[in-house]
Amino acid sequence: MKPKFNVRVNHASGRTFSTDVEIGKQVVSLYMPYDSAQHQYLEALRDHDRIVAVMVRELRQIDAVDDIFVDPYEVSVYMKEKNSFGLRPRWNEKIDQIVKKAFQARYDELHPNRKRLAIEIYPNDRFRGFATTFEISNSRYETFLRPLRISSVEYLHKVGIDGGGELVRIVMQIPGVTQVSIQPYEARVEIANAFSWDELDDNGKSIVDNIVEAFKKVFGNNIAISNKQ
Repeated sequence: MKPKFNVRVNHASGRTFSTDVEIGKQVVSLYMPYDSAQHQYLEALRDHDRIVAVMVRELRQIDAVDDIFVDPYEVSVYMKEKNSFGLRPRWNEKIDQIVKKAFQARYDELHPNRKRLAIEIYPNDRFRGFATTFEISNSRYETFLRPLRISSVEYLHKVGIDGGGELVRIVMQIPGVTQVSIQPYEARVEIANAFSWDELDDNGKSIVDNIVEAFKKVFGNNIAISNKQ
């Protein structure tokens, strides 16, 4: 099932998107184009949650986007009056896709039949936990260090070569990851001191984003993502 996705064109440079699921956690939040996409990601993460933060970051990566408003049931996006050539930019349909994806993510999070993946922050900031409601390993507890060696193959089979083993293999290829510990309903990932969880790669994705993508690649897209309370 899908949430409602209504679009109201305010004028040539602005649209308001409304839905029937609560997208924002405050009365209204405004994100202006004076800060970097990463700074606004962290600001939106503080104001709302990861779903809104990812949406704001992706919108901010579109050069022509000006102001972004987030309400409990609406998101409004406005384009800049002029681009670098002094011309009024045309509406970018990618904006609609980004907002629609965020609405769907919120709906999926609230849907009771979804698989769930909760991201946990530890006191030691080099670690993040990824707790699930579905089994990701056949083994009680295994730890893998970078680089994976030939001797690791036996243990990858032990945790499930098409499940946990494949997850470990993909996550280990993410730059900065040094260790993955995995048990039936949780994985814990460690990164090197020189890396940050919020640092973006060339594709505009953080290490957490890439780990979440690894979970979806191995266990399917039917996964709702949240922050562990």
